[in-house]
Amino acid sequence: MDAPGYYWRKGITLLQIAEMFNDEAKAKAWIADIRWQGTPCCPYCGSTNVLCNVKHPSMDYRCRDCKKRPMFSVKTGTIMQSSKIRLRHWAIGIYLFTTNFKGISCMKLHRELGIGQKAAWFMLHRLRAAFEANKEAPFAGPVNVD
Repeated sequence: MDAPGYYWRKGITLLQIAEMFNDEAKAKAWIADIRWQGTPCCPYCGSTNVLCNVKHPSMDYRCRDCKKRPMFSVKTGTIMQSSKIRLRHWAIGIYLFTTNFKGISCMKLHRELGIGQKAAWFMLHRLRAAFEANKEAPFAGPVNVD
């Protein structure tokens, strides 16, 4: 740990990420597991009484407790809602966004993911907004300066 740099950090390589999310189903399962920890819940009422694997092209879940029984997906109520960007691209984009020390530009993300520049810009704005919402005040407590 005497040498400069970040050589000692452990993490996932880009090849491992590509293997983890080699199809849309794996990306959807990963996002669902991160979001719900194995038990899907309704984003509208919070109930876990949910019907899974609904036969709909994009909505996989339906709440049994809500009055109108709304359908929802893993994107509903997240930064990915109302986007046409595939879940594979979101998962890899999140990895690239969080692992670059100096940030990532929308042009770099557009080239890396193979999506349009406008889609990459949209994705980065959503990711930055999500990280800003969870950010605490940097100097909320006592600060010591030398």
